[in-house]
Amino acid sequence: MQQVLVSLTFLALLAGGASPPAAPAQTTNELPGDQLSSTVRRAIGKRMAHHSANLGDLLKAVLILDRDGVQERVKAITDAPKLARPAPGETDTLNAAVPPRFFELQDAMVKRAIAVSDAAKKRDDLQMGKAFGQLTEACVACHSVYLWKPTPDDH
Repeated sequence: MQQVLVSLTFLALLAGGASPPAAPAQTTNELPGDQLSSTVRRAIGKRMAHHSANLGDLLKAVLILDRDGVQERVKAITDAPKLARPAPGETDTLNAAVPPRFFELQDAMVKRAIAVSDAAKKRDDLQMGKAFGQLTEACVACHSVYLWKPTPDDH
C-alpha cells in the first residue's frame, strides 16, 4: 500500500506540472544490453511526454472514482502509437536499436492499463487502485532503465 501511495504522490507531482527529480547518480536495476543512444532516448522521450499527460489524467480519474473517465484515459493510453518490434533480421532502423526489454515493458504498460479499466468497469474500486499501482510499477521500471541512464554519446 505504501508503494502505491508513493507512486500516486509522484504522479500527482508530475500531473501538477512539477519537474521530474534530478537524474540519479546510479540506478540499481539497470540491465546489461539496455544502453540507448541519445537519439533513441529522445524518440522514446517524445512518446513518454504523451504518457505523462494521460497518466496524470488517469490518476485524477482513479482518485475521484470517475470510472467512465478511467476508461477514457486507459483507451487513450492503449490506443496511443507504440514502438513496433523490429522484424527478424532488421538491423538498420530506429526500432532495431531499442532493446527487447523496452518492448516487454511497453506490453506490460498496456496490459496493466487494461486491468485498471476492467476494474473500473466492474466498479471494483480497491482493485482499480491496486491495478493503477501495478501500472505505475511498469512505468517506473521503464523510466529507471531508459529515462535517466546516461549513454556515452551524452557527453
